[in-house]
Amino acid sequence: MVFVLFISSCRKADIKPNQTLNSDYAKDIAMNKASAANQIAKEGGIPQIFTRQQPVTTQWVDQNRNPVTREQMQSNNFVSQCSYNLPAYCNLVQYARVYRCASTSAGAAGYFLQFEYEISWDNNIINDDGGGNKTSGYVDIVDGSNNIVQSLNFDYTNSDVQIVDMGPDPNPSFPNNEIFRVKFVTTDFIKQIVSDIYINSSTYAVKFSAMFVTDCVSGGSPYSLWMLPVTSYGFTGANGDDPCKRNDKAWVTTGPSSGGTMVVCGYSGGFTFTCGYGGSFVAPDLQQVQYNIDGGTWTDMDNYTATGLPIANSAFVRAGDFCQVTGLPSGSHLVGLRYRNWKYGGTTTPWNLPSTGAGDCHSPTNTSLPTTPVDQQFYSTWAYQYWPY
Repeated sequence: MVFVLFISSCRKADIKPNQTLNSDYAKDIAMNKASAANQIAKEGGIPQIFTRQQPVTTQWVDQNRNPVTREQMQSNNFVSQCSYNLPAYCNLVQYARVYRCASTSAGAAGYFLQFEYEISWDNNIINDDGGGNKTSGYVDIVDGSNNIVQSLNFDYTNSDVQIVDMGPDPNPSFPNNEIFRVKFVTTDFIKQIVSDIYINSSTYAVKFSAMFVTDCVSGGSPYSLWMLPVTSYGFTGANGDDPCKRNDKAWVTTGPSSGGTMVVCGYSGGFTFTCGYGGSFVAPDLQQVQYNIDGGTWTDMDNYTATGLPIANSAFVRAGDFCQVTGLPSGSHLVGLRYRNWKYGGTTTPWNLPSTGAGDCHSPTNTSLPTTPVDQQFYSTWAYQYWPY
């Protein structure tokens, strides 16, 4: 089973580069801003994303999350239409914190957490097997002595559990594997809030884990085809405040249309937010946005709103700018999106094209990250907006 995320405005935006601000153009911009604002509200705020691409350990477990071996399953009359293989790999791709202000409906101010895994497996991952087993994410906040101070569960009753089949694994060693992306986003903005005391302090760490349910048919034993990857990371105030150690989400406002146009805007959606970041937030100066088709070459998008500036018609957008891709092929295709933050430094003049040679930095400047794949570790890709059109 595949979940496809559709985000689209009411009609195709008829947008042309370097267009003057006539009434139709202003209307298109207003619609795109409204679309981004609605998405931000649905997320509960603006995600501050920390890329990882970090391999994690997988383990078969029973319905109580107790580890079991392949031999135990096979010797206890476990009958399955699927293999007993563990995934070829399971990576924590990225995680995010989303700040929400205090209000009568949301309770105290604090953060919500999001996280995503990528898995290569010859078993299909589904949301619910119909027998009460659900693909679920788990978060434990622990102190310096590894004592749990807060636990959170993410499943489809309180979260948006997004499962996307990205297609076959290109590794010839695993010809039967599919690559899945599984993202956990809370929809309960009252019970799943986390105090900023835990999030912005090096005293506490965040442990992410998940159980992934398959569509395998089984019987004769108490075991289920679940696995449990476990990782431990923390959010520190320094990392969160430095835009070159995180990414801020770019928002798809108009999806691919029959005319082959897709529009994306910067992290603020064109608005000035007085709340929604938390802490002493330092904004990026620019975001670099690229797309691909069916997993092909990453290609720059086109900033069509920074008319007269050096960043015009480039992949770099300011907070309220819009970029587009036109001429997408007809038919059903998968369109991916990735983005990263940039901050000016040295002698660069805004709004020139950024350059690390001029002292500018891009995300993530973090030596703890793995170095392969080199070009992926800098970008957030969990948007991977898939659009059949």
